[in-house]
Parts: sequence; C-alpha cells; structure tokens
Amino acid sequence: MSPTPLSILLADDNPANQKVLQYMLERLGHRVSVVGNGLAAASACAAADFDLVFMDMMMPGMDGPSAARVIRESEAGRRRVPIIAVTANVERRDEKQCVEAGMDAFLTKPFTLDQIRATVQTYSRGRFAPTTDQGLDDAKLRTFTDTMADGDWGFTFEILEDLLVEAQRVRSGMQVALEQEDRSAIRQLAHSLKSAAAVVGAGQLSMLCEQIEYAAKEVQTLDVEAFMTRFEAAIGSLRAGIQHFRQEAEGRLES
Repeated sequence: MSPTPLSILLADDNPANQKVLQYMLERLGHRVSVVGNGLAAASACAAADFDLVFMDMMMPGMDGPSAARVIRESEAGRRRVPIIAVTANVERRDEKQCVEAGMDAFLTKPFTLDQIRATVQTYSRGRFAPTTDQGLDDAKLRTFTDTMADGDWGFTFEILEDLLVEAQRVRSGMQVALEQEDRSAIRQLAHSLKSAAAVVGAGQLSMLCEQIEYAAKEVQTLDVEAFMTRFEAAIGSLRAGIQHFRQEAEGRLES
C-alpha cells in the first residue's frame, strides 16, 4: 500500500544536500519543491499550502530558525505546517533554538531513508494509513532473526509480541504522564521503548519515542492529543507489521 503523496518544501543552500534529501523524499512517493534559502522558504509557504517543510538550520541571508519564525507569524488563521529542522549540530542550544523558532522536530545529518520515512509518517497529520513497511523494516527484522535469533522466526515473533505489549503499557503510562506533564516519567518511558523498538526494526515507533523524549525537555510545550494520536498510529503500524511477517513466515514453512 503506497502512502498518499505529500507536498513537501525542502529548504537548503547546499546542492548536494538538496539532491540527497530530495531523492529520498521522492523515493517515498512525495512531491518536493526546493529552495535555497530561508527567505525563499518563507515566501514559498506564504504562496502555497505545503504538508511538511524540511528546513536547513544554516543558510545565507535568512537562516532556518528565522524563516520558521516568519512562517509561524504568517500562519494566523491558516493551517499550521510542520517544520523539521535539518542540522549537523546536536548541541542542546541548537535544539532549543529550533523549538523557540516554532520548529516541530529536528534531524541530524547524516540520516537514513528509514529516519526520513518515520519523520514524514509522524508529522504528516494522519494522512497515511498505517502500513506494514512503515511499522517494521524488512531488512532489520531479517537481520535480527538471522543474527540474534539464529534464524528462529518463532523467537522473533515472541519478541515482537512482547514489544507490542510493552508499547501498549507505555502508551497507558504516557497518557497519564503527558496529562500530568511529568516530564521525567515521559522521558523514561519513551527512552526505554525507543531502543527496544529500534532493535527489531520498528523504526516508526522508535523515531516517535525519540521525538517524545526530546519534547519532554523543559523547552518544549507538550501536545498531549497530538502525541497520543501518533502513538496510536505507531502501535497500529507495528501490529499490522507483525501480522504481515507472521503470514509471510507461515507461507514459507508451508511451501
């Protein structure tokens, strides 16, 4: 099942970076408009309704955070477009700068196609139905089975079912913690599930946990409804992925 194509704006002054990210996004089936600086990005958002913006932090003339502020100021009465900061820096002050500018998340270079897919899935405002290849990464799951489970798919499915149960437990705990704005509990819950999901290739769930863990830092407002909606979608994708790979494994055994 292919995702609904999104209209995505990519703002980056480096031609090589433009080409790589544009290729990834188009590979995922989306329409990409490319601009080379923050002023052009702000102008493009004023003229068109994009589903998502990938914004480089450091650009000449008007940098990413400045452009994000202009975009946010111009959105009064309009739909809010998610803005993803793209940066080579991972320092806390850079994260804080992104959030204060109104950006929704950040990606650190270099990134993978799986990270781009998960980010788009998370911030696409529910335009994707949960699909198997967004719930579980085929290559990572097979690698786990071959290297960690010695080819035993039965053991792999036990781990996946355990992960699904744990994700549902974390969801319940996250709901309470988000409503109470217990940032310490939120970080702990998200962190514990993030690594467990990554090991078996549940990239969407792992990426979402990473974003929730980051958002629980003091500088960002917590959007309970948005996070829980995304969490439900990630669990649905995981459940669909488990069902798909179980059917595939059973088919191999029968043949």
